[in-house]
Amino acid sequence: MAQIALDGLTEELGSGHALLRTHLIFWDALLAAVGLHVLAVLVYAVAKRHNLVLPMITGWKTLPDSVPQPRMVGPARVILLLSCSVLAAGALANFL
Repeated sequence: MAQIALDGLTEELGSGHALLRTHLIFWDALLAAVGLHVLAVLVYAVAKRHNLVLPMITGWKTLPDSVPQPRMVGPARVILLLSCSVLAAGALANFL
């Protein structure tokens, strides 16, 4: 199936085998990450009796009184991390 999706791209770029191999590696890594994520949600639901699906959708979760409230970080850290993310994405896009 991946070969069918890449046919036009490989004809245009050449070296289809290397591109297909890279695509399949990233596809397998994505599937593994999704599987681990779903497994972690199931473990939390069964072992700890935490519902993580609703908080993932809504962004809100009720915490017990014994758990301290999370604190927000300052805008400087947000800007720094966002800048690093944009630079990393740009470098990756140029590399591939």
